Amino acid sequence: MSAKLRYAYNPISRVIVPVERAYNGLRCGCICLDCGQPLEAVQGQINEQHYRHAVDKGCSGCGESLLHLRAKRLIYGGNKMAIPGRMLHYYDAVLEEPIGPFVADVWFKEGEMSWYLEVIVTHRPTAAKADYYVRSRIPVILIDLSRIDPNITDETLAEILAYDSSVKEVPKIKEAAAPYSQHESVSSWIVVLLVLLCGYALAFHPKRRKR
Repeated sequence: MSAKLRYAYNPISRVIVPVERAYNGLRCGCICLDCGQPLEAVQGQINEQHYRHAVDKGCSGCGESLLHLRAKRLIYGGNKMAIPGRMLHYYDAVLEEPIGPFVADVWFKEGEMSWYLEVIVTHRPTAAKADYYVRSRIPVILIDLSRIDPNITDETLAEILAYDSSVKEVPKIKEAAAPYSQHESVSSWIVVLLVLLCGYALAFHPKRRKR
């Protein structure tokens, strides 16, 4: 693995466990989120403490997956977030909220407004999902953590999520098209009929028929 893992997932307690808080070796009871295989905590006194796969099967590591999961849980447990131009004070956060045929990473309310959030670590939302947000005029916050070290501490990650607006993008919501007005349609037809009648009257006016 290119980077040593400092975090792993405990399926029994359903929490993310930093290596310094885990039991040593396989007693940690943690697994890799990428491949689901058991990890062991390496807590020697010389080298940096880290997790490693109990059996190496060529897994590329779960740092990115864990970063994604940790970010979502920190947002869920928080109550404020800086986005370009303003600070949101939110509440009632929900993880994995359905939105049409898709699922958003996080949803929360801020005043009378509902926000959907997508956490980006390795890839952005699919084109279909992004198009659905735009067409449905749904407020969405894209949080780009692709340049963040997967082994960042929870404290630093929480600070970034709450106060760093530079990693957030809020796509502009397109203005809704003007609603169809039946009155406007009727008025247009009346104008057309008046023009036709005027033309007909001029064509058959007695003075025009004299030779």
